Amino acid sequence: PDPTRLTPRGHVIQVFAVALTRDEFSWPEPRSICDPIPGYEFSGYVVSAPIASPFKPGTHVFGFTAIQRHGNARSYTVASFSEMSVQPPALSWEQCAAIPMSSLQAFQALFDSGILVKPHSAGPAVVHPFPSLSASRFAALPERNRATKLLITGAASAVGQWAVQLARQFGCPYLVATCSKDDMEHVRRLGANDVLDWDTPEGSLKDWKRSKFRAVLDCIGGNTLVHAWSCVEIGGIIASVVESPRRALSRWKGPLSGIQPMIKAYWAEVEPNQSALEIISTLLSNGHLKFHHDPADNFDLKDYEKALERLKTNARGKVVLRIN
Repeated sequence: PDPTRLTPRGHVIQVFAVALTRDEFSWPEPRSICDPIPGYEFSGYVVSAPIASPFKPGTHVFGFTAIQRHGNARSYTVASFSEMSVQPPALSWEQCAAIPMSSLQAFQALFDSGILVKPHSAGPAVVHPFPSLSASRFAALPERNRATKLLITGAASAVGQWAVQLARQFGCPYLVATCSKDDMEHVRRLGANDVLDWDTPEGSLKDWKRSKFRAVLDCIGGNTLVHAWSCVEIGGIIASVVESPRRALSRWKGPLSGIQPMIKAYWAEVEPNQSALEIISTLLSNGHLKFHHDPADNFDLKDYEKALERLKTNARGKVVLRIN
């Protein structure tokens, strides 16, 4: 059908690529839709837009659309202003499609939970990026950020990699991360001050004997999330992108000690956010965030069955389909 007639107020996007996320059809929201279309992250260009929109026809955009609707694995899709941003110009369609969901979840977990003070945008595609933790730059950051000692579990995951970089970019002075032994050097290059093997007693948090953190951001869930409670100081924050920290704790049957009072707990679910995606896009454009996407995770639409097989074994839980 004529894409300009699909909706009177949304942006009609010609889709070039979408990212598929492991188990997305098991989420409650897509399961409530008849014959749901996958791929909630997209890259493409604007075909038509509302008159007042800054995203004019021809603008290259990428975004994450609400999971209560169909996804974007189709020639044309519809997105609202709040669901997209201008693409970082140096990145490919495939790279841009793989960015929005995990980067937004990391951003929202850090800033909406209160772990760090949220950065401000001065307008479309305008932020004040900080390439290094120089003395002058560090002094200019919010005091809370400069005083936050942070632990990130599963730091080599799709969300964890963004969380490490964003925390460092916005002033976290000391960041400890856990990941597999093979990923330790990679996470260290992303900005972690100290990286622990999650297969060791200390790295699994079962035998934590160091000082406690003002905040913990969990990207693993399960037993690791339960043990993370013992790593948070009085009045600190624990946030998880996997499950509710309080629910995980309530299920625990084993011995546990050292949990401090007045800890604030958050389940950091992801939702579309234009201003956050705008900041992420600008930091990528300026080279202040790093992103690697394996070309082996790209598939043409006709090879979607191979893409789904790849998704089962992909460590990051994400592959990209080329639509056009």
